[in-house]
Amino acid sequence: MLTFKAVMANVSVEPVAFLYFVTMVFSGYLNTNLLLYKACDPTGEMAQHVGSKCPDEAKAQHVVAPINGYKLLVQQVVPITLVMFAGTWSDRHGRRRRPLVLLPIIGQILSDALSLYCTVRWSVSPAVTATMQAAAIACSGGPAMLFNGINSYVADKTAEEWRTVKYGMIGGVISVGFILGMLVYGSVIVNVGFAAAYQISIGLGLLCLALAFGFMDDAELTPSDNLPLYRDVLRTINPMEVLRNSYGVLTKRRQGNDTVILCIVVLLCAPLTCIPLEGEMSVMYLFLRYKFQWNEEQFSVFNAYQMTVVLIGTIFALGILSHKFRMDDALIGTIAAIFDLLCAIAFFLVTQSWQLYI
Repeated sequence: MLTFKAVMANVSVEPVAFLYFVTMVFSGYLNTNLLLYKACDPTGEMAQHVGSKCPDEAKAQHVVAPINGYKLLVQQVVPITLVMFAGTWSDRHGRRRRPLVLLPIIGQILSDALSLYCTVRWSVSPAVTATMQAAAIACSGGPAMLFNGINSYVADKTAEEWRTVKYGMIGGVISVGFILGMLVYGSVIVNVGFAAAYQISIGLGLLCLALAFGFMDDAELTPSDNLPLYRDVLRTINPMEVLRNSYGVLTKRRQGNDTVILCIVVLLCAPLTCIPLEGEMSVMYLFLRYKFQWNEEQFSVFNAYQMTVVLIGTIFALGILSHKFRMDDALIGTIAAIFDLLCAIAFFLVTQSWQLYI
């Protein structure tokens, strides 16, 4: 039986993951709102009254929506390359995983600092503001880099019998972090304004950085390659070797049809699942604000409610359908995809805001 003392003795990356995703969600919605307010009012008068209505909401959203699309594309594509090279560097330097976690945290802090500057200098256009935000996140690897570091750290440091529990704990704290980040965003932005909200976000990022140093051990597990710096850099950023190694891992011979299934999941299922979700999240706030005249606080409450329902559904799928009834993972995924499609259709059909909660 797991005791509280045993659980606490195995805590390492969970506080870091929790606080990072609180900060990321909080900052992400702040960024979208900042772009919208800049598009609504170039003079900056609206920034003093967060929660007020935009004089020309439709026009402002037509400015912000494409910017959000390009911004999201950059934040997703650039880290793909960085993660592959960073993983190679980490493996060759004694499996040091902490730098893979620290880099996206630093990028998040830098993004918030640049956003704070753009808040103080309101004349900076929405496009330039979004470029600065996206560049800081993308060039530091973002959540993809963090997941790479966390998953590798757990695999290296955790005993086999604890790994399932560990990954479950990480998934749980990330979900709670998402929910808390949304709730904090709605209440904070309305009460303190953009500048103070970004200062809070920077403070959360610095605390997350301190937790990473406090909870994560960065001792080398294997001997490092002692090479001159220029040779080390050239070997790390060798794209052909990185791609060859990645291809080898993907196509490695496995039991039964596992290799084919893995290729389908990576090349088809993941893009078809993640891309619509990311696109939906980038425009949902704008859509609900325009259709139901919601303010920041109303949207944050709804989004937190939505994520709570998703978390409950995930626990049900894993605990009941998968563990108790031994339902096939592919069937669970199919059921989830069908409900996701029905949910998207429902967004078009609702006419009253209360119907979204059903």
